[in-house]
Amino acid sequence: MHSPKCRTKAFQIIAGFP
Repeated sequence: MHSPKCRTKAFQIIAGFP
């Protein structure tokens, strides 16, 4: 798994946040 930081970024993209 990638770092939680990268996961957070991906989650923001999925959520639709900038």
